[in-house]
Amino acid sequence: MDVIEIKDTNQQMYTLVKNGFFGRLDKVAISYMGKQIKASDFFMEVDLWAEILRNTYGIKKGDVVAMNLPNIPNAIILFYAMNKCGAVANIMHPFLPAKTVVKLMEKTNTKMFFAFDTFYKENEEVLREGFKGEIVTASVSDYLPIVKKLIYSQKEPKLNKSVTQYAKVLSKHKGLKESFSCESHRVTVYMHSAGTSGEPKVVVLSNYALNELSKALTYVIPNMDVDHNKCITVMPLFHGFGFGVCMHAMLSHGFEIILIPRFTPKEMIKVTHKRKATICAGVPILFKKLLDLSDKNFKKLFSLEHMFVGGDKLSAELKEEFDTRVKSLGGDAELTEGYGLTETVTVCCVNLKGEKQNTSMGPPLRGISFKIIDEEGNVLPTNTNGEICVAGPTLMDGYLGDKEGNSFIYIDNEKYVNTGDIGFLDEEGKLHFIDRKKRIFKVSGITIFPSEIESTIKKVKSVKDCITIQENRKIIAFVESANTDVEGLRDTILEVCKENLIPYAIPKAHNIVIVSKFPKTVVGKTNIQELTKLIPKPTE
Repeated sequence: MDVIEIKDTNQQMYTLVKNGFFGRLDKVAISYMGKQIKASDFFMEVDLWAEILRNTYGIKKGDVVAMNLPNIPNAIILFYAMNKCGAVANIMHPFLPAKTVVKLMEKTNTKMFFAFDTFYKENEEVLREGFKGEIVTASVSDYLPIVKKLIYSQKEPKLNKSVTQYAKVLSKHKGLKESFSCESHRVTVYMHSAGTSGEPKVVVLSNYALNELSKALTYVIPNMDVDHNKCITVMPLFHGFGFGVCMHAMLSHGFEIILIPRFTPKEMIKVTHKRKATICAGVPILFKKLLDLSDKNFKKLFSLEHMFVGGDKLSAELKEEFDTRVKSLGGDAELTEGYGLTETVTVCCVNLKGEKQNTSMGPPLRGISFKIIDEEGNVLPTNTNGEICVAGPTLMDGYLGDKEGNSFIYIDNEKYVNTGDIGFLDEEGKLHFIDRKKRIFKVSGITIFPSEIESTIKKVKSVKDCITIQENRKIIAFVESANTDVEGLRDTILEVCKENLIPYAIPKAHNIVIVSKFPKTVVGKTNIQELTKLIPKPTE
């Protein structure tokens, strides 16, 4: 059994992954919709793109390059090519509105943008007008087997010949013209988060922190055999969990990763069964949908030995139902939940098999420590609810633009991220997560900012105020307006939302509740409890 031991984490992520496949370049690194990319071909493509970025587009150490790609090989190859150049990858959600993408690229001083072809086609005018850097489009079909490529390419948008496309750029650079070593640079990626206060922030992550996460996860998976483990990657790579755990941690240990650009239960069982995947990570709703499978198909998931849940809270009911069904059909795995946030490179503690106890998220990963504090910053004793603070080598460098260092607090001269979440530590040092203090929503594992929804709806001229809540996973928008044309106002609100918000953040028309005046409490604040009584009942 070959196991990759990570010792030096103070290096580029590209180098760590290359070490992970040292001596086994004939092994599959990426499996993608019937296409297997061997490690030798993977590194050749990475090196080619590193050379292209450096020599054709002038990307150098510290430059920012953005991409908003789904789970396709291009995203992984481009990231490690950027990393080899010492560039900073600005990773964005593919569903962000074009105007928001342009603003984020301006905020981060982005010099080049790899855009998903559909996104580019739909927003070409906004992108060309708002972003003056080089734009290259990437497509789902770029790395598909020949037959599938022909089928998928017919469905993809037809772009103008003047548009620079990933496949065409690569075809012009068949062989490496020069060899250059990896450019050492601490900062490697910008990710976009709710921040610890619920407001959108750009999280600055380092090579060191992401490599430390890979090292820490060595102790979570007992069998680290590189020839045995394969991770099915459903979590999006623009999500910290998908990026840090499902991509980098797996590749740096020499594991094969299996990409699924768009999750469906049918595709999940097909690929898991065919490739004999052993590791999977996903949001709770993913596993809930798998429960709808027939027993015959459900059993095709049983090559999975580790099923990690993140991105949203796992209910006790779902865990019980899922684990019971696995056991009743002769399976061995179970859902194991962890806790983390982008500011700590996602996972900082996780339950191991058989360890789930009530609200326990498990013990901290090696090198991580927790403190629970009250509102005055005093450290609280065990079994006492307070705000969760995290310290360790996987912390972010900070928020972009935070020159004062306000991203952190110091406890006993050690730097901590104050998560804004409520929980407690038990006598065994396990973390128990209770609730999120910061006001954010989660929809299918995607972070949604209520303040952005509200400010967007307030752009509508006749809207006086707006308050959003989340109930039963649905976003409810309460709108205060004297406009008597309720249906017309709803249509206008939806139009403005579609222009400025990702689809997950847009409330359904019937969940936009319009009232002439918000009810108030005795102290003059909006009475949320009274407003919730106005939520429409679901139709039979």
